[in-house]
Amino acid sequence: MNQTLFPTLVDILRHIAREEPLTGTVRAFPGMTREDMGRLLEAAAEHLTALPPESPPPPPPPGARRHRRPPR
Repeated sequence: MNQTLFPTLVDILRHIAREEPLTGTVRAFPGMTREDMGRLLEAAAEHLTALPPESPPPPPPPGARRHRRPPR
């Protein structure tokens, strides 16, 4: 069975920290280097791994109307 695994926020942050050039981000924050930005992203990912996993939101009460997404 071919099952697609979706990346977690931690996976995405770590990938960005390692692989993305972050040129615009470095330009937006003078005094920060690409390496500084990478360390900040890695620290954010590490912080997220230390948090307990989020619980799904509780189900709506019986009879509650669900909001529909607007069409694209």
